[in-house]
Amino acid sequence: MAYYHDVNLDSLPYYDSDLTTFPFLRDRALDEIARELGTVPTQLHSGVPPDVELFEVGRVRDWWRRR
Repeated sequence: MAYYHDVNLDSLPYYDSDLTTFPFLRDRALDEIARELGTVPTQLHSGVPPDVELFEVGRVRDWWRRR
């Protein structure tokens, strides 16, 4: 069984320098983001359940007044 002190973990933060190393990737990423934002769906997926009304407004108001 391995214990936490048996494992040598790299604690340095990850830094992705691909955008500076390969400048064309920035343009490709921005193009992809613009393409995806341009196709926002107008309707929800059929698997999304309908809205649920947790409280009936009048009922809660009446309850609050009776307190």
